[in-house]
Amino acid sequence: MSTNGRRDRRVYTADEIDDFFIIDGDFTFYLIPLEAMRGMHYVHLRAYEQYRVRNGGG
Repeated sequence: MSTNGRRDRRVYTADEIDDFFIIDGDFTFYLIPLEAMRGMHYVHLRAYEQYRVRNGGG
């Protein structure tokens, strides 16, 4: 659910973004290209382990 309570979600386009840089709760970093997530509205990081660039804590 969006933080503003509205349901007007949309996906990013290649004109807006190249990659997603994500830091999870364990401070694990992911650099995920837009093409790998095209059309997705939610992210489950287990599916993107190959894009992990740093493990948490070191």
